[in-house]
Amino acid sequence: FFNLFIYIFIFQKNILAACIAYY
Repeated sequence: FFNLFIYIFIFQKNILAACIAYY
């Protein structure tokens, strides 16, 4: 369960980086 939380956190951070790169 905690591992899933870390995975979601990393995934969200990756999306944020993608948005910044797109902008």
